[in-house]
Amino acid sequence: MTNTIDPGALRRRDSIGDEPPRSPAASTAETQRSERAAARGRYEDFVSGGSDSKTNVLQHFLASVSGKPNCETDSYRDRDFDHCGTETIPRPVLFAKQAAELDEVEPSDVLQNDLGDCYLLAPLIALANVPEGRASIKAAIAERTNEAGAPAYTVTLHRRDPLLQDRFVAVQVTVSGVYAHGRAAPRDAGELHEVWPAVIEKAYAQYLGGYNHIARGGSVAFAMETLTGKPAEAIGMEPPPGRVTSLVQTALRALRLVPSGPGYAADRLKSDLDAHKLVVLVSRPVLAMPNDRGLAGFHAYAVVGMRDTGDGPVAELRDPLDARGRNISVPCEELSKWFKLASVGSAR
Repeated sequence: MTNTIDPGALRRRDSIGDEPPRSPAASTAETQRSERAAARGRYEDFVSGGSDSKTNVLQHFLASVSGKPNCETDSYRDRDFDHCGTETIPRPVLFAKQAAELDEVEPSDVLQNDLGDCYLLAPLIALANVPEGRASIKAAIAERTNEAGAPAYTVTLHRRDPLLQDRFVAVQVTVSGVYAHGRAAPRDAGELHEVWPAVIEKAYAQYLGGYNHIARGGSVAFAMETLTGKPAEAIGMEPPPGRVTSLVQTALRALRLVPSGPGYAADRLKSDLDAHKLVVLVSRPVLAMPNDRGLAGFHAYAVVGMRDTGDGPVAELRDPLDARGRNISVPCEELSKWFKLASVGSAR
């Protein structure tokens, strides 16, 4: 069964589309790189409790009292993404195969910008990391041209059947090529810009009522299910023990009174990756920044691989905010130290 959603059917008062798009002239490759670097800096300032986040709490309060959109802040926590301007992406191309890439859809295509939607973009990275996921992404988007000759896209998402909760129903959402400031950054493809992550992000936002409804965090498992139409589960990691707790845990484990490992450990991770499952880890809310792993607190990371070393297995993670697409290596024995939750889904 497929439900077709009209572009305005799920829009609420705070949805986008009332403001003319910004001129594309400013969206050069150099500008795009600057925007990405600035977004990363603002995000790190927020999660580390920097001055920007503290100042904008007051701005957000004043804006809510006055009834005016908060457009003066760059903080994703406080900005009104649905009323503070829109933009088009110049020379868009839905999919593009980059040099040295094996496929048109790759994890490096996905880059978070100002929106606080790592919980959505990390699953997109996980999808782009496996053959089944790449195929599902391509099949989920139908491109066409609207009456004005501008690009438009119909994206297939999914929701649980209200009567049969183990069954999913396809939902089609049609979006234009006009985006809120702060949308997922397109990837340069020569003179073109690859836009499939921004298209899916907008469809997800429109389905849930607007960019403001997805910009300040959400459920990784729910995002996985909405993208794939397959069940996803959230698994708690073992909390990092203090010294006394550690001694107690060691004693209990020696007596086999508690499990010998965390809720989500290396053997389960390897099994899931071998089965081409989607695995996203959410970091603990409070992490020292900077730290020796380069991790931010309360942030979602896609697991894109696992390798064995002489000192034990290591998980390879991808940060949606990293414009250079580098992996972060974390020993599996440290996963419960840095992360509080693992979400596991499937594209099959």
